[in-house]
Amino acid sequence: MLSAIDEWRLEGKIENSISIINNMKNMGIDWGIISKATGIDQEQYQQMQLEYQQLIAQPSLSLEAQ
Repeated sequence: MLSAIDEWRLEGKIENSISIINNMKNMGIDWGIISKATGIDQEQYQQMQLEYQQLIAQPSLSLEAQ
């Protein structure tokens, strides 16, 4: 199980990657270029979106639990 801080970091990293890819998609950039620029393909992107939704749906961990 992730600590609260690790969970927040992971959530932020995934959110940032999704945001960058969304911006590139909105600019009409082809997935081939997006994949080369980010190292993330369409399948990984979709998995990241699911993982992010699961992370934000979970109740936040308490720092006191550490």
